[in-house]
Amino acid sequence: MFRALWFFIQIAGLTAGAIWLSQRDGRVVIDVLNYTLHMQTGVFLVTLLALILISIFIYRFVRAVFSIPGVIGSVRQKERSARGFQSLTRGLVAVAAGDAKRATQYAKQTRNLLPKQNGLPVLLDAQAARMRGEEGVAKIRFQELMKDKDAAFLGVRGLLTASIDQGDMVSALRYAKEAAKHHPKQGWVMKTLYNLQVKNKKWDEALDTLKKCEKYSAISAQQAASDRVAIYHVHRQVAQSSGDEKSALKALEKAYKIDPTFVPTTTALIQHCINAKKKRRALNVFKKVWSANPHPDLLALWDDLAPKSKRKAEEKRMKWYEELVSLNADSALGYMGAAKAAMDLELWSAAKSYLITAEKLEPSSALYKQMALVEQNLEEDESILGECMDKAASAPPNKVWVCRDTGIVYEEWEPVAEPHGSFNSIEWDYPYAVGQVSPSLAANDSVLMIDPVRA
Repeated sequence: MFRALWFFIQIAGLTAGAIWLSQRDGRVVIDVLNYTLHMQTGVFLVTLLALILISIFIYRFVRAVFSIPGVIGSVRQKERSARGFQSLTRGLVAVAAGDAKRATQYAKQTRNLLPKQNGLPVLLDAQAARMRGEEGVAKIRFQELMKDKDAAFLGVRGLLTASIDQGDMVSALRYAKEAAKHHPKQGWVMKTLYNLQVKNKKWDEALDTLKKCEKYSAISAQQAASDRVAIYHVHRQVAQSSGDEKSALKALEKAYKIDPTFVPTTTALIQHCINAKKKRRALNVFKKVWSANPHPDLLALWDDLAPKSKRKAEEKRMKWYEELVSLNADSALGYMGAAKAAMDLELWSAAKSYLITAEKLEPSSALYKQMALVEQNLEEDESILGECMDKAASAPPNKVWVCRDTGIVYEEWEPVAEPHGSFNSIEWDYPYAVGQVSPSLAANDSVLMIDPVRA
């Protein structure tokens, strides 16, 4: 409505202007080729305006006629682009569905319909090639993406994923570093970089990246602390293998500072203190960890820390283990340790008393086997001995050092579980079959998630 009104206003304005010009006084004389043309000034001006308008109209008409092929081409290009993006969408859906045949078909259509487009069409072509098993073609396509400033990250990520799938962790680490340059604040990028640094044993780099993973919530604070402890243990082992005991101790102290209740750290530190004749500190470390986290690996160290005296040796040995029990009265291990000390001294009744208390706290297969040995030596009732053996067979198994990724059982904790090389995956838990969720995780309603980089 307003446009129509504006049009009529313009027409009215032109008409009024033409009338006004035609009424102007004066004459115009034009001499052309011995011809003289006399014209009233107003008529001349109106005629001139009319000629200008006609010229503009003719120019626009001619331009419109000559632009028809371009307009038709533009319409066709738009239709072509629309079909190209439709093929692209369908192709990405096929990739997500795992349909290699359709993904390849739509990838070809997309490249034909959008030949000058980079980014997603090239990515679709690369993904389709990977699904067909043509890793070489996929690599070329991903490298094409890396040349495009806007789509470079897609190429890096594709090459990173392909390298991991092929087990080429060296190349994967290189691409992960490149990805981190593009998106240094993306948690998943930093976590992937961290896992690959660990896989490639770049421990110092991994420590730096671990801080960023924690900062961007890619790894929990608790897991980050646990991983730092494991990395410092790697440093300790490397230093020990090269004979650098000073650096080994420094790494051990760093691990202890992070978690003073982690048994592998405390056992190593206590043993170092014993060797260095620092018994007081060894006892302090032992008491701290035993109060919070009693463990069978600590019992032998308690024996090593016992006062050395020949006078009343038996009595002092039992008092020493009574002190162990008092450090953590809720630990069955303490009572089992005291029972073992009593058994060594052939104090069978005392050993049985300790084991009865331990049974109330935490029955286990090891406890009943120990009790069976005591009953055998007491020779009081053979039926009790049989009962102990039956309980040992049906009781929960003893906890062991087990890899949560594979179920392999180890004699002692290691920061890297060989032969598969998973990092910080050995834990003190009940043994379980490969692929089965750890009982301790199941108890917390957790699901075992294996990182593809680590696996």
